[in-house]
Amino acid sequence: MAPLSPTLVPALPEPLEPTSYSSGAFDELGFFDRAKKTIGNKNTFNEFLKLCNLFAQDLIDKTTLVHRAHAFIGGNPTLFHEFCIYIKYEDVDAIIVTNRARQPTGRVMLSNCRGLGPSYRLLPKRERLRPCSGRDELCHSVLNDDWASHPTWASEDSGFIAHRKNVHEEGLHKIEEERHDYDFHIEACGRTIQLLEPYAQNLLRLPEKDREQMDLPPGIGGQSETIHKRIIMKIYGRDAGLDVFENLHKQPYAVIPILLNRLKQKHEEWKSAQREWEKVWRDQTQKIFWKSLDHQAVSAKQADKRQFQMKTLIGEIHTKYEEQKKQRIHGASVAEITKPQLTFNTDDADVIADASCLILSYADQYHSTEYPRLLTFIKEIIPIFYGLNVTAFAENIERRVISIASDDDASSTIDDGAALKRKTNGKGNDLRRGVLDKASRSTRNGVAGQRLGTPLATAQAEEDMSEVDEMAIDDTDDNINETWAEHPTGVSKSQSKDVRLNQVYSRHVYEMYANSTIYCFIRMFVILYERLKALKNSERDVKEAVKKALMAKPAMDLGLIDKQPSDLFIDVSPSANYYNQILVAFEDLIRNNDIDMSHIEDTLRRYYLQHGWQLYSIDKLLGSLVRFAISVSSDSRDKSWEMLQLFKKDRVKVDTTCHEQVLYRKQCEKFIKEGDVYRISFVSHLLLYLP
Repeated sequence: MAPLSPTLVPALPEPLEPTSYSSGAFDELGFFDRAKKTIGNKNTFNEFLKLCNLFAQDLIDKTTLVHRAHAFIGGNPTLFHEFCIYIKYEDVDAIIVTNRARQPTGRVMLSNCRGLGPSYRLLPKRERLRPCSGRDELCHSVLNDDWASHPTWASEDSGFIAHRKNVHEEGLHKIEEERHDYDFHIEACGRTIQLLEPYAQNLLRLPEKDREQMDLPPGIGGQSETIHKRIIMKIYGRDAGLDVFENLHKQPYAVIPILLNRLKQKHEEWKSAQREWEKVWRDQTQKIFWKSLDHQAVSAKQADKRQFQMKTLIGEIHTKYEEQKKQRIHGASVAEITKPQLTFNTDDADVIADASCLILSYADQYHSTEYPRLLTFIKEIIPIFYGLNVTAFAENIERRVISIASDDDASSTIDDGAALKRKTNGKGNDLRRGVLDKASRSTRNGVAGQRLGTPLATAQAEEDMSEVDEMAIDDTDDNINETWAEHPTGVSKSQSKDVRLNQVYSRHVYEMYANSTIYCFIRMFVILYERLKALKNSERDVKEAVKKALMAKPAMDLGLIDKQPSDLFIDVSPSANYYNQILVAFEDLIRNNDIDMSHIEDTLRRYYLQHGWQLYSIDKLLGSLVRFAISVSSDSRDKSWEMLQLFKKDRVKVDTTCHEQVLYRKQCEKFIKEGDVYRISFVSHLLLYLP
């Protein structure tokens, strides 16, 4: 071809010769077009294409392909012969049978393999003999190709089932994987440099003629060739790395100096990047380490969101009540069917006051218009129900709550119950409150049915109560001599036959008949009490944990510990009260005083890991409590406030009669009408169950 002279007129483009690939593709399209016409059925032609696809993926051999393709295109001998030539099949009639294991087409069912103990299975022979590239004698000597780990949970003695990891634990795993990746490649690169360095020094000392005759052993002096082969492919890529690896053994005098410089360069780059990433990994680890240990944080918040709803609270006791009804049908004992559905121990008056202060602080911050009425409600109902001194309780609340109501509101909390004190009877200040069965009423076809209420002392007592006519109860009637229960609360069974409706007896169990709103408020208050009580009971463990954290450690000198106890608590002295500091933190969180929930969660997670997770949602808990308190204290249609006034009148009476208790219950039922009736009992000293 003559050389072109420079000109402004571009030369005409010459046509390109067709490539073999385009010709082959044209021949394939022509063949399949003729095959489609020969078959004549679209579905059958699709099956033929599937057969060809199986051969293309090496799932079937040529013999099987030709034998089965004959059923599709065998009617056209010319097309079939062309197909055999195209796939390079020599003899159509020959069928070769080999005694060779069929290639696996799917995953091995380890559960069907022979086992060794509960956790290992022997792989089939075809799996053990499968070829594996990149292995040498060392790999074959140390790697396990026979046994696979396959735990069988049903056969484990402990019945262990792996828990689901949270997102923070997954983050720690990813950090460790990144660290391992850097450590692995840096170590492999350094090991390869150590192997190549002596050969590079040798090349410098040898004359030029002898350099070309230099040979490298398969492992370059090491125990395995896999290590440096993988690191070369890591640096240059898979395809280029294989070429470099082959040339390393063919022309070591030309490859070793260039490869060694490249390895040293990547080794320094990786080490530098690892030092920079260590800072990031350390910060991430410090942020999520304690969260990774707290597996219940996320699920607890979601569960609390559902638990604080009225539907869930009512469903909890309703489920237990239905279980007792089934036990009664199956002939359970009287003690089983008459015990309360829910029983709680509220024996710490200080924790009761702490819970009340948190409720009032939340109401003052977010419900300021309702705060005066809630203050009166809390200072009246809570001490009266728990048998505390009303005056002392009100003074304690007024001292601790920052926002105090007016003097008129404060003075209105003192009433006839001011003289009430906790009754100990020489047995300590243990209190137990049982939330008993709910009662419901149903009317069918205009006929009043049996009351599905709380079982009283016995099953016979419930039947007697259902037969009491509402109009038959009269305060002035002194001639009622029939007993309404086997024995009233507070009277022993030996004296029950002689007890009459108007007979006065001393009691240690005080009843409150409530509707759904009052019950939900009491139930939520108990939840808050129990969670605060758990923190208070952990005081000794927290002091030990803080004491250990303050000890001198090398990690503190190296700056590996991110937070000290002084960063989470104001006072870490031996006489410090950590429970009170947590309460102050809750108060600051409610009033938005430069503290966020993450700081409180971090404190609870580090030093109250066993019980602190229950207070991650304290803002939602207090919000639900305040809403229920507003509903109870307001003049609503459910008559909750009127029912509380009836309870206050009954609670101040140390002595009572069966007639008064029946009258109190009937008056509450008038307010509730067709709703459920809940009996909440306060026991002034410990009982195994309510009689």
